[in-house]
Amino acid sequence: GALMLIPSSRPNAQYFGLGRLVAVALVHASYGDVALPVVLNDCLLKYMVGQPITAVDVKRRDPIYFSNRFEALLKPGGIEMMASFLGLEQMVFAEDGVELVPGGASIPVTADNVE
Repeated sequence: GALMLIPSSRPNAQYFGLGRLVAVALVHASYGDVALPVVLNDCLLKYMVGQPITAVDVKRRDPIYFSNRFEALLKPGGIEMMASFLGLEQMVFAEDGVELVPGGASIPVTADNVE
């Protein structure tokens, strides 16, 4: 969706294809007495039902990614380093126009206000 001038409300083709695959597997599993032998990622399941994916979910799913991304922010100078990687002058408590805390769009992220 990054190259689209107007974001589409339709799901990405990968998710649409995954949904069809799961639907076909469910139909075939319902014909017999066999449980569906598919293990789905907890983050994928949360995404499918519209629940937010949290840092706890990321840490449980991929501890190495978590340590490389989240723990890097907590190191001295980590916030400034991440802001420079993202091409931002400063990071604020807002994402895609949604404030993460009341008034978050005008609150800069600092080492003192990060939990």
